[in-house]
Amino acid sequence: MVKAEEYQKGDERILGDGEFVTEVLACAKEKLENKYRMKAKGFDLESLIHRVAELNGLTEDEMLDGVRDKRRTDARSILMHWATDQLGITRTKLAEKLNLTQSAISHAARRGRVFVKNNQYYLN
Repeated sequence: MVKAEEYQKGDERILGDGEFVTEVLACAKEKLENKYRMKAKGFDLESLIHRVAELNGLTEDEMLDGVRDKRRTDARSILMHWATDQLGITRTKLAEKLNLTQSAISHAARRGRVFVKNNQYYLN
């Protein structure tokens, strides 16, 4: 129970106690700062496609050709993760560009997060 003298951070958009609200807001701030940092370094979707293709020994055309093999699938998963997490590109924009569903983008981004972590890949 919160005493009258204790103040908690609050935000009507987020349900939870003060500590949880603070944590959510800090995470959102970090993602926003990261997005702007990556854009300041010149990263956009096209340069991201080039970087991921380079990391995986593919051409940019192979990244986008729709052929389904393990190497391309892994590379596209990394692309989805970095595009959504690092650059803040929406699933809608990615779905249009890559001719996929938003659900497919979400699943690929989750796979990509694990793949990047396990293989210690870095965007820059």
